[in-house]
Amino acid sequence: MAKGIFYWGARFLAIAYVFFLASFSLDIFKEGSSFAEAAADILAHNIPSLFFVLLLAIAWKREDIGGLLFVASSFFWLLFFVGSPAGAIFNPVSLPPIIIGLLFILSFKNKKEKL
Repeated sequence: MAKGIFYWGARFLAIAYVFFLASFSLDIFKEGSSFAEAAADILAHNIPSLFFVLLLAIAWKREDIGGLLFVASSFFWLLFFVGSPAGAIFNPVSLPPIIIGLLFILSFKNKKEKL
């Protein structure tokens, strides 16, 4: 039972987190902007989402490395925005990668113990 919670919980939360970050790019649509401007804005706003998709792909194959990368990315996220006016916003945004990373690590340890 715990294997399923750790295994699928980490993956579900990671996918939900990617969609959550991608939802912030929906504010780029404005009247009068060209398709090229909108495409460039969407790409720029979705760089964090694409980064976490890459981390998810790594974690899906190697839970130990992926879990550590999720936790490290969260600390980098916090350090990058410390002292900025938006820092209070980014603290709650940086919490889910820690939880996701810990779930991947727990899933890896659970799988390793069964061997």
